[in-house]
Amino acid sequence: MQEAPLNSGRTAPSVASGDKILGNVLSLSGGDVLSRVIAFAGTAYLTRKLGPVGVGVIGFALALRSYFALATTGGSDSMAAREVARRPSDAPSIAASVILVRLVFALLAMGAMAMIAWLIDKPLATKLVIVLSGLSFLTLAVDTSWAYKGLERNRPVAISMILGQTLFVVVVLLFVRGPGDVVYVPVAQFTGEVVAASVLTMLLLRVGTVKWHFSEGLRILRSSGNLLASQILRTLIFNFDVLLLGLLLGEKPVGLYVAPYRFCFLLLAIAAAIQASYLPAFTRAAAVGPAALGEITKRAIAFSAAVSAPLVVGGMVVARPLLWTLFGPDYVDGTGAFRLLILSIGLIFLHGHLHSIFLVRDQTFKQMLIIAGGTALNIVLNFLLIPVWGIAGAAASTVAAEGLILVLAWLAVRAMGVCFRSSAILRPVLAAAVMGATLLALRTAENLALSVTVGAAVYAAALALLRGIPKDVRLGLWTSKAEGPE
Repeated sequence: MQEAPLNSGRTAPSVASGDKILGNVLSLSGGDVLSRVIAFAGTAYLTRKLGPVGVGVIGFALALRSYFALATTGGSDSMAAREVARRPSDAPSIAASVILVRLVFALLAMGAMAMIAWLIDKPLATKLVIVLSGLSFLTLAVDTSWAYKGLERNRPVAISMILGQTLFVVVVLLFVRGPGDVVYVPVAQFTGEVVAASVLTMLLLRVGTVKWHFSEGLRILRSSGNLLASQILRTLIFNFDVLLLGLLLGEKPVGLYVAPYRFCFLLLAIAAAIQASYLPAFTRAAAVGPAALGEITKRAIAFSAAVSAPLVVGGMVVARPLLWTLFGPDYVDGTGAFRLLILSIGLIFLHGHLHSIFLVRDQTFKQMLIIAGGTALNIVLNFLLIPVWGIAGAAASTVAAEGLILVLAWLAVRAMGVCFRSSAILRPVLAAAVMGATLLALRTAENLALSVTVGAAVYAAALALLRGIPKDVRLGLWTSKAEGPE
């Protein structure tokens, strides 16, 4: 595939506004984090009411659903968001066209899920949960949050996520009282998702003239072929271990594994929000030249490192009391796996921006090959390590896969001529190391509230002393101060 044309003779001062990027990150990640915190209330309630076995049933169904979810979207979110960023005035028509195509695939995916539920050797409750989980394909079809991200209008997305998760928790609290009520969980999830997606879609489609073109949606879907393959491979990394654990070891180990994964998904949501907030800047930088692309990559990775380093180090230090507090004593046996999963999310924070480079330079085939390498390693290690180490082996396989993806993506980007200094990562990592050493020396790990308070203060002070505050944070705060009341 040919690379996007570059014009290296132009300068890059306007490709990224620090205050706009910071605002987008705060709007999108703030809303996503708040919505995830609300969902966490529901998850914590479910872990206690359903127990590890019930949580394992939900985790198995969601792992299976994730593959058919990709069939519904065709992996086209990023390509569709890029199309909106290029043609913002056509956003309603682009969204409508994509929805048409996705609705067809959603119905097919629902049928496939029902067929699998009928065929597999699982209890009736598990079969019902699998079938009901397929309802979410309809919400994926009409979800237009990707269009808002392409327009850099992230506040409506944040509000809709909060609304959806609130409804999910309300339904869970009303109907789930014990392990026998596990079938209500996918219904609650569908209720929240369909309301949130409908609000976004109605707000978007009421603006301007809407043209429904099935061919336009199909074109975007076809252009996402490499991204779809990459997302299937990434889904294998995230969920193949869950399926293998369920088939080899049963529902309880799955419950011990997927419950702490809920917290990791919270961290992953922050990473995704940061990457989505920078994507329009990456798109503009690609049109300017490799120097501009290298500059925005350095800034984006510095931002992600500053956010992820304390979360990863702090999470690993307080993993045991965190599991106890969130999910109860039945889940502390998953502490070792939890620490490794947190580490894997830290690697995703870093290599996510490198994949944005592949997207804006039309090098998604290279991206797919890199993820294929990580997926192959993950699958092999899962087969080798899960029978020996159980859930810790599954988590170790994930860390190895994400580490390989980071190394390969880094090398590929540099080979493409996009160069950037990686020293900005070192300061946040060093500050987080100081924080972790302080917590261990003070032996505060078992006191979660004290550890969070002390850790945040130590990290902020260490990062400031090391001059590691990201450029976009400094620019955003300076602009906000300058535009404040005189």
